[in-house]
Amino acid sequence: MMRTRNVVWEPSQEQRETSNLWRFMEQERIADYETLLRRSEEDVSWFWDAFIRFANIEFAKPYSAVVDVSGGLPWPQWFVGGKINLVHNFLDKWAQSEAAADRPALLWEGEAGEEVRFTFRQLQAQANRFANVLGSLGVARGDRVAIYMPMIAETVIALYGIYKAGAVAVPLFSGFGPEAVAVRLRDVEARAVVTADGFYRGGQQVLLKHVLDKALETSPSVQSVVVAARLGGKAVLAPGRDWHWNEVMEAASDQYETVETDAEEPCMVSYSSGTTGSPKGIVHVHGGIAVKTAEVGMFVYDTHPDDLFTMVTDFGWMMGQLPLFSAHSVAAPFLIYEGSPMFPHPGRLYEIIDKYKVSVFGAPATALRMLKTYGESARKAADLSSLRILGHTG
Repeated sequence: MMRTRNVVWEPSQEQRETSNLWRFMEQERIADYETLLRRSEEDVSWFWDAFIRFANIEFAKPYSAVVDVSGGLPWPQWFVGGKINLVHNFLDKWAQSEAAADRPALLWEGEAGEEVRFTFRQLQAQANRFANVLGSLGVARGDRVAIYMPMIAETVIALYGIYKAGAVAVPLFSGFGPEAVAVRLRDVEARAVVTADGFYRGGQQVLLKHVLDKALETSPSVQSVVVAARLGGKAVLAPGRDWHWNEVMEAASDQYETVETDAEEPCMVSYSSGTTGSPKGIVHVHGGIAVKTAEVGMFVYDTHPDDLFTMVTDFGWMMGQLPLFSAHSVAAPFLIYEGSPMFPHPGRLYEIIDKYKVSVFGAPATALRMLKTYGESARKAADLSSLRILGHTG
């Protein structure tokens, strides 16, 4: 039996006509949504080629075919012969644009209210420095570099630097214990790890590097560790293996030519939680990440350059990077918040939305349930008029 549900909201005609999806349909002369769905399913190559043109995604070397399934449907080859590095499309091209270079790219707020801001030009310079740091530590194209980091600005810088260098990022959830970290480090034979001495959560200090040190006792492939000082340097550094973030970054050049990676070249191994057996590493590639996350940002979240995007997440999961790339696919700023959404009171997220005028906001079910249970009075008191899109994950 068909079950129907009431529609609680419908966009106005103005909202429809200013959406990215509407503009795409106009570009391709498609009359209605049903036609778009049907064509996108029947002609996959047309859809993705049209989207790449619409989103102005730049390939260093053009592809000869969108997809090749001659090896069978489970083994498609995407953007055949093309070269593309995701960092070029999410960072470099904006930093090199007079119109976008000085736009805000990354905003950070710490649990105690500290703030850090980077423009696209500034963020690119820092990512360049980190790519050079990796080279100085012997990290080569294709080497795996784990990210065991809290929600701080250095996390984004490190990720972009890894991708720039053609290395492979391995995000690890900041809540993992030593064995969960070690299993993944051994699995990918990680050459290096980027971490922090710790971070703040609910008013307490979490000693992240201390956990990593235990994991490294059974992770023989790791040769270098770069440590950001979030807690003022509360970490023991092993001589010859561990390096202070500030020291190596200051010594590195802010000039770096982004590696032209193949479209099907791996850029990330994103692990499952491991709750149903051994954790599974999902291999992502530059072409797929660059195109798909831009499509999610523009069509699912309808992100525009004047939006401000934030999501309650952790960069140890894919949902840490997806909203970042979604925002940066259109040169919109991305905001990351370090601490607990319930600290120092249940209205902290509402304060942040009000303060920064967030327009695209995402959260997992756990955070939304806490807000519904404890944060109603704060919601009623906050100005949430800037909100335009609400995203739900998990």
